[in-house]
Amino acid sequence: DAYDDLVISIPGENIGAAGDAGAVLVLQGSPAGLVTANLVDFEPQRFYQGLASVGDTAEAGDRFGAALAVGNFDDNSGHDLAIGVPGENAENGAVAVLYSASGCPGLGLMQPLNLDQDSPGMLDAGEAGDAFGFALAAGDFAGDVADDLAIGVFGEDVEGQTDAGAVQVVYGLPISGLSAANNQFWHENLADAGGFTETGDHFGEVLAAGDLDGDFIDELAIGAPAEDVSFHPDAGAVTVLRGAALLGLTTDSATLFDQSGVVDGETLGDFDSFGYSLRIGDFVDGSSAGNDLAIGIPQESIGSPTPFAFVGAVTVIPGGGGTLELGAATLWSKGYFGSAGTQVDSPEYYGYALAAGDFDGNGHDDLAIGAVQVEGIHPGGGPVTSGAVYALYGALFSDGFENDNVSRWSASTG
Repeated sequence: DAYDDLVISIPGENIGAAGDAGAVLVLQGSPAGLVTANLVDFEPQRFYQGLASVGDTAEAGDRFGAALAVGNFDDNSGHDLAIGVPGENAENGAVAVLYSASGCPGLGLMQPLNLDQDSPGMLDAGEAGDAFGFALAAGDFAGDVADDLAIGVFGEDVEGQTDAGAVQVVYGLPISGLSAANNQFWHENLADAGGFTETGDHFGEVLAAGDLDGDFIDELAIGAPAEDVSFHPDAGAVTVLRGAALLGLTTDSATLFDQSGVVDGETLGDFDSFGYSLRIGDFVDGSSAGNDLAIGIPQESIGSPTPFAFVGAVTVIPGGGGTLELGAATLWSKGYFGSAGTQVDSPEYYGYALAAGDFDGNGHDDLAIGAVQVEGIHPGGGPVTSGAVYALYGALFSDGFENDNVSRWSASTG
């Protein structure tokens, strides 16, 4: 209906006696903004396992809704919703997909799809602790109009390496939607980007999809925030797999990078967690030449000679021209590099979460950055560790964010 809706994850929701079974709430948009009524039953749409519109059974610890992804998997007139259930079946994990129906408002009117690694045709097999569905990303990796779904399996054991992590990709088809046919199973050894699997890397813990090279086919960015790099534990790394027409994701021009190879003068640090959050948007030039990749580094230490520990930072790498421009990357952090205020405290975890959108309507994407442990002032007086969100605004005719145009939001400041 041309109005965006809001999907709210409640993975700790109790369903009957099943603690932390999880639920999802959908609020519909309207000319008056978000409303609690919809045209189906005049109530917010609430989904959980055990409903006919969802399938399966609500069980303790399933955490239905721990991850969400919106895409048009069957190429109809509405968007569909993929819901991660990483605690399903002793943390084997699962994904539920709710399809929209053409010409009908809301979700849940069509047969749902429930997937796990033991579904017919799926590569690999479910194992306790895999956490299939912990992360999700929707994008058109094959250029066939229907969106595809990337599923993070960060607890996957790979070639004897515990919790090395993997990503499973399920492809969408017009009319029929997502299918296990031709699904892909990726881990670092298969990505062929120069990395190799190690215990505890958590490859696939974070995912983001978008067109980075300007060919109108989406790429997949895969975070491994616990990757050890050059003897630095949990320094973190990111792999980018490129999409290709009809083929989907391929190893062709796959890229693996860590913090040391991105920003001049920036070095690796223990426990930086480079790639803990990812977001793709058109931040740098406001053109169609390819989107850009923002990478959260929430445990980055800032300053010298005595750095502030775990202040956090965000790296933005320009895309376009067929490749990511690693040499043109910029680093942003609170109080440094011209960004987001002057007072720095430790820890703040700037970059813990990221979101992108054109907040000021100038045709250029902006970036919202979560800092979960920023100190503020309680309305009743006194300091409080409440967290904050910073918005960096892009200028249409510039090569990045405006240093003097940063807004800050917190529970204490409004």
